[in-house]
Amino acid sequence: MADDFDDEFGEEESLLDLNALKNQKHDSTSKPENIMVSNTTAAEWKLELERVLPQLKVTIRTDNKDWRQHVEQMHSHSEGIEKSLSETKTLLNRLHEEITKTLDKIATREKVLEWAA
Repeated sequence: MADDFDDEFGEEESLLDLNALKNQKHDSTSKPENIMVSNTTAAEWKLELERVLPQLKVTIRTDNKDWRQHVEQMHSHSEGIEKSLSETKTLLNRLHEEITKTLDKIATREKVLEWAA
């Protein structure tokens, strides 16, 4: 972003001349002589604020190219997958054990039936 600024305006223009600012004297003539007074009431200010408020709101749109957000998302998805995988593995192992026991029972009953026939 700073590079874009330098490219657009040039490096010389983007730097402030601090020595010139130090040497510059603050004159009393640059100050206003009169104090400005507002004739606007508080109710008028509130009404104007209500009218202008929607234009003052700043909405920040997320950039789809923001890789940091994608990396965070990938980490959270990875953690969720690992958690689900560990839970699923235990359930599948129990199911495998039950199926193996059932198949063993069926095999032994088939053998008993073969001997009886």
